Amino acid sequence: MSDIYWEKTDAHRIAKEAGLNPAHIGFSDRSDVTWQHVLERAMAEGRLMVLVGLARQENPGIARLGQLTEDDLLEVPTPAVSDAEWEGPTEGGQLEQILGSQSTLQPISMLEKALQVSQAVGRIVLADDSRGTGFLIANNILITNNHVLPTSEAAAGARVEFNVQQTVEGRDAAVECYRFDPTAVFLTSAQDEEGGDDWTAVRVAGNPNAKWGAVKLHKTNPRVGDRAIIIQHPGGGQKQIAFYHNVIVAVTERRVQYLTDTMEGSSGSPVFNDAWQLIAVHHKGGQHEPNAKQNRLRNQGVHINRVVEGLMAGKVLTGDGRPQPQPEVSTPVPPTNAVETVTSPVGTPEVAEGGLTVPQKLKLVDALLKVPTLQQEGRRTAVIAQLRPDIRDNIVWSGTPRTHVLSMVDTALAYPGGLEELLTLVRYFEGGSIPMQAADKLLATF
Repeated sequence: MSDIYWEKTDAHRIAKEAGLNPAHIGFSDRSDVTWQHVLERAMAEGRLMVLVGLARQENPGIARLGQLTEDDLLEVPTPAVSDAEWEGPTEGGQLEQILGSQSTLQPISMLEKALQVSQAVGRIVLADDSRGTGFLIANNILITNNHVLPTSEAAAGARVEFNVQQTVEGRDAAVECYRFDPTAVFLTSAQDEEGGDDWTAVRVAGNPNAKWGAVKLHKTNPRVGDRAIIIQHPGGGQKQIAFYHNVIVAVTERRVQYLTDTMEGSSGSPVFNDAWQLIAVHHKGGQHEPNAKQNRLRNQGVHINRVVEGLMAGKVLTGDGRPQPQPEVSTPVPPTNAVETVTSPVGTPEVAEGGLTVPQKLKLVDALLKVPTLQQEGRRTAVIAQLRPDIRDNIVWSGTPRTHVLSMVDTALAYPGGLEELLTLVRYFEGGSIPMQAADKLLATF
């Protein structure tokens, strides 16, 4: 879409004609970034194919548009479970007995626990913008599939986003983004075809556990007939949960197979039983269950015991399967909401790191928000990419330009020379514009 509609005004028009509210979309000077936001919004509102249909009407000569289906627009292809791999029942009657053997009644506290564990589930975005799912365990380590993050190089160029979901009011929640630090921890097990178990463990930079928590990891014994609940980012979109017709139909030492719904982009999702114990890491799916009377899809996860054993062998877990002693983590970025709501009495200014008072810092943020380079997410990203790793990896990505720029300033202040480096890069990208001169003049008065 970015090759066809590379002008921001065209993207704005098409989005509006498709029934989307442009006010809810982040339009960028980069067409690829703009269309990423437009497609995400269209997917979230169920208007993806309406959008594609409009593009087809306006561009009948582009064959690729005419061939697109909704499945083509999903991210990180999930391998299919072959007939030879299917371990479950192949007769519809036998399956109906399994489905009807348990009550669907659950205590209401189950929903509270779901919200708790869901915080640690994030969306992985790779350098090529393909997407998967992953989840935090102790020591700021994220678990996903090998086919999502196959190498340390892939991890170094990727990021994980937390809180990619809707609020109870139906609005988009504020997203926070973290980089990976594969130099600290990176373990992986190859895909099935290479004799592996298709999982990856990688350290996340900063201290995301402090805010988003961790999924407890230990050996479990899932059984046929148990429930398989999956918290995921289907289609690379917002976080969702699948807990309908979610029965386990087969368990081996290496794999767990179930009927729970997933999509492309769900690879790496945590699979829980109804006691919220982690039982598997989702990695394959999309094939129809053999000889089923109804249209059911079979999906497959890596048995969590295989992952635990691999992490123990790699010294990420202790010999008895517990987390290693917590290592020191980089200085965490202060919560942006706490910084923004600070008020200081006259004559007793609160001093932030780097010697700036909080009011001074917020004045600087306001001045920088007037600089065109920092007004668009794509250009802010380009600036951040040039910062040294200790600063770059601790910047928290947010849903609004103000909180994003505030995190950039906060993080730069936490490191010697960091603010000077940040402003030097902004000057380079901006080219000495009047708004940048105003920001420099303000900084000189501090």
